[in-house]
Amino acid sequence: MEKIQTKLLRMQERTKRLQVEQLLDMMGVVIPDLLARKIMLSWSDVLEMSHNGISFGSHTVTHPILTSLSVEEARDEIALSKKEIEAKIGTPCILFAYPNGDFNSGIVQLVREAGFTGAVTTIPRMLDRNASPLYLSRISAGPSYYTLKSTYSGLYPDLVSLLNWVRRKHHNGV
Repeated sequence: MEKIQTKLLRMQERTKRLQVEQLLDMMGVVIPDLLARKIMLSWSDVLEMSHNGISFGSHTVTHPILTSLSVEEARDEIALSKKEIEAKIGTPCILFAYPNGDFNSGIVQLVREAGFTGAVTTIPRMLDRNASPLYLSRISAGPSYYTLKSTYSGLYPDLVSLLNWVRRKHHNGV
């Protein structure tokens, strides 16, 4: 399954959609509309959360790998997502998350042009005062309370370095 996901991530967006549709047709799989409602927030959920202090950022309309799109397609994915969120919840959408963390300088420029003031990548590192607002890194909270606690305590980078050192020593038979 991981090999399929990796291959799909590297495909052009149109080719990917076509391949997935063909595979589903070939296997006789019909994805019910109800499934999306069960796994995603509805706009009424988002609006209620927004009115109760939760802010929402943008992540594109269809979650493509932006660097695989033409400039026009990427611009539309970024700008239309922002526009739709703002129209639905009535507040400015100023934060963006790069789908799959994939971006380049051209994509960053499109995000800036769309009016976003901050954007997050999937680069796992702690932020410092020199971090660019359009290249913000983030650290996953992880699967447990203890991972979350070590992440936000500032120990995470040190623990990762220590674990990597131990793995290297163990692998080298030291």
